[in-house]
Amino acid sequence: MMTLAQIESEIDKLPPEKFEELYDYISERRLITNHDLAWGEEASRRYNAYKSGKTSARPVEDVVHDLRSRFS
Repeated sequence: MMTLAQIESEIDKLPPEKFEELYDYISERRLITNHDLAWGEEASRRYNAYKSGKTSARPVEDVVHDLRSRFS
């Protein structure tokens, strides 16, 4: 059995048309829900904003601390 890292590595090697076939295969079998797709798009949007310098990142510990302070 392949590890997740091995599967990811193999996926990264796929040409675009084969990647689309794999994506369709997974989507058709409802292994990826609409909710998953929406979060994937949001994660992509946030990552691209971070890479382009339109937003910054904060350590998770700081975010959790702020939330706990706000809602306690």
